[in-house]
Amino acid sequence: MSAGTIFLLLAAGVVLMRCACVASHLTPRKWGAHRIRYAAYAGSLAALGAGALGVALHWQPAGIMLLIGAAGVILFDRRTPRA
Repeated sequence: MSAGTIFLLLAAGVVLMRCACVASHLTPRKWGAHRIRYAAYAGSLAALGAGALGVALHWQPAGIMLLIGAAGVILFDRRTPRA
């Protein structure tokens, strides 16, 4: 395994751990009437983690999945103020 692949796997591990930590604190009850937004945020976290791992393993469609996951986390996070 090359040094570049090891570095990518370590970076993917950081992203996966962050996704797991955020997902472990998600509960639908705290989101109230925003169940669709909750589901979209949870799916975005899954896509972000899977995309990061896929990029580290050089899987071709992983870049798109990573981009969709990152965009979803930004769009559906309820802590983000809406202008």
